Amino acid sequence: MMPGFNGLGPAALETLSQTELQGIFITDHRLDIRDWNLWMEIHSGLPAHQVVGKNLLQLYPSLVECQQDRLYQEALEGRVAILAQRFHQYLLPLLPVGTDAFPYMCQTARIMPLRDQDRVIGTITFIEDVTERALRDAEIRQHISDLKTTRARAQKYLDVAGVMFVILDEAGNVTRVNRKTCNVLGWEEEDILGKNWFDHFLPARLKDEVRLIFQGLMAGDLGRFQYAEAPVLTKSGGERLIAWNNTVLKDEQGRITGTLSSGDDITERKTMEAALARESKITAALAELSRILLTPITVGEISASVLLHAKQLTDSSLGFVGYIDLQTGHLVSPSLKEDVWDQCQITDKSIVFKEPQGLFGWVVQHKQPLLSNRPDQDPRSTGTPPGHLPIQRFLGVPAMLESQLVGQISVANAQRDYTEADQEVLQRLAVVYSMAISRLRLEEELRALAVRDQLTGLLNRRGFLALAEQALKQSRRSQSGVWLLFADLDGMKEINDTLGHAAGDEALVHTAAILQETYRDADIVGRLGGDEFALLAPQSDISTGEFLKNRLLAKIDHFNAGSKLPYRLSLSIGLAFFDAQDPGSLDEFMSRADLAMYAHKKSKGNPRRRAEKPTV
Repeated sequence: MMPGFNGLGPAALETLSQTELQGIFITDHRLDIRDWNLWMEIHSGLPAHQVVGKNLLQLYPSLVECQQDRLYQEALEGRVAILAQRFHQYLLPLLPVGTDAFPYMCQTARIMPLRDQDRVIGTITFIEDVTERALRDAEIRQHISDLKTTRARAQKYLDVAGVMFVILDEAGNVTRVNRKTCNVLGWEEEDILGKNWFDHFLPARLKDEVRLIFQGLMAGDLGRFQYAEAPVLTKSGGERLIAWNNTVLKDEQGRITGTLSSGDDITERKTMEAALARESKITAALAELSRILLTPITVGEISASVLLHAKQLTDSSLGFVGYIDLQTGHLVSPSLKEDVWDQCQITDKSIVFKEPQGLFGWVVQHKQPLLSNRPDQDPRSTGTPPGHLPIQRFLGVPAMLESQLVGQISVANAQRDYTEADQEVLQRLAVVYSMAISRLRLEEELRALAVRDQLTGLLNRRGFLALAEQALKQSRRSQSGVWLLFADLDGMKEINDTLGHAAGDEALVHTAAILQETYRDADIVGRLGGDEFALLAPQSDISTGEFLKNRLLAKIDHFNAGSKLPYRLSLSIGLAFFDAQDPGSLDEFMSRADLAMYAHKKSKGNPRRRAEKPTV
């Protein structure tokens, strides 16, 4: 798997890893392999744990030898590369299954950029085994070359083939199809033969574009038009996306008389790819909001950011995000002014709603989602007040913290109907928004308390415990880990006795500064009292504990190396990990860290202290 890869979330990556339908692997921007799915393990003979972390070009040097490494460079530059089996028999030298006709598996491949918003952060490659199709194509073309004498036999073979076959004459009229084509289109053979392909079996918006491909083939330009993806129109009015492999038919004089196209129905595969791309966008948006959530931010800024992602992910032109003011109970929408009010022709443009009305008011009052693609016919709508923007479509969800309403997210006027998938996206955004509002409320409460240590500027014990409790709640909701580090400043008594309490205070201040410089802004650092300090690192996994400890010790060593003070800083450190899968109380968590710290201190013994430069 690819931890920390914002391009795809955990659910999408798990889907990729377990699929046996096609080969899928992911690289980072250095082309180091980050994910290698089950299909790739089976057909390459290489388990994921042996290839993840290795460079793709070093693992498969044939990519460089065949100059296919440039395709990955193009993907890293944001372009999509398609390798048709007819042009490149294979991308990777994988062994074929069930045949010895080819030395390696025949493949079609799609190499796509993997994005985190607008930034390309790696590549994702889809490989499909088309060996059987290549065998069928070769055999079928052999039969078709002698079509006049073996027509009946060729037709029978075409009918049992697993792909579509369509033959067009010079005018684009259908002269032959197989059973698979009839099944996909939903028509009987007699309803298809003799009809113009472009006028009867293509969506109207694509007729001219596909006709240009046909004209290119008839002109002998196989290089440009041999492979194409284009939808067909079915009898029911639906569309199926087909991956076409095209060739031309010639008479005895070598004159092109028509085209032969074999096609695979890739509708479901494309649907899966589209779903993965959508999940990638959603995951990236949630990751961005989570990152913002861990930085100093105002309620207006987080509301505007949530609104931006809500509109983008639902293709909406309007929307607003608001929170419930605890003191008044009113709904406040700081994002409303920029997004809606500027376009409304009304005089009262308040962002405070004492009694929310209409569709969004229904969401607030009932604490339930509301999806309405025909608001003018919805009994929950109160209509459009004079001067307000008309609403053609509406989707709103409440932002809840357990059973308490803390806000709401609404979007409107997408160019398409809203779906349950759009509603799920807003609900996921609402979870992040409710956490943000909860955090901002807590910060307001903390500001009302004396939560800062006067000497060091760190959180005091009260402030640290309050934020730590909140971090553990968030950990339980997000199922993420938290590390707690206790640090005791060694030798404080010797410093105070030898150099005075001013020097002892100075040592505490230096220690606090080192702690703040060492860790992230999102980490919680406090002085619990006396010479004891604590660090809480949310959004951590179990492997980062020693890194936290060693990084702090390295910072202490660096400080001591450049210090001219008459003492050296030394810390006894204890670590404890909070596992969201097996949570306990904050008191238990702190007790474990405290015991680990004293075990570390005990292991040091009582080192002698130099009189001229005591160790602290």
